[in-house]
Amino acid sequence: MDPVRNPFAPGAGSRPPELAGRQAIINDARVAIDRALLGRPSRSQVFLGLRGVGKTVLLNAVETMANERGHLTSSIEAPESKPLGELLLPRVHQVLRKLSLTDNAKGKAY
Repeated sequence: MDPVRNPFAPGAGSRPPELAGRQAIINDARVAIDRALLGRPSRSQVFLGLRGVGKTVLLNAVETMANERGHLTSSIEAPESKPLGELLLPRVHQVLRKLSLTDNAKGKAY
């Protein structure tokens, strides 16, 4: 294909005009998010694919849906050179602080 006319333009997580062909994935994520709010288990999702196929865009869309429904979320980049625990600990603390502030605010509102 002519590289000038090729519509593929990797943008490292920048959202394209439309998430074409991804509605089933987004619907599955929405179900999982809504079930979690009810305390019900759901199926996990794993996004696999080559660089530039839209994994980060999908993760961002799922994160936005979760936040809109009241979930607290956190994103990390996980390079192979760092231990996962070292990457997760600051984010877990961040989410716990948000929870603490939310609970504190609710307690003062009643």
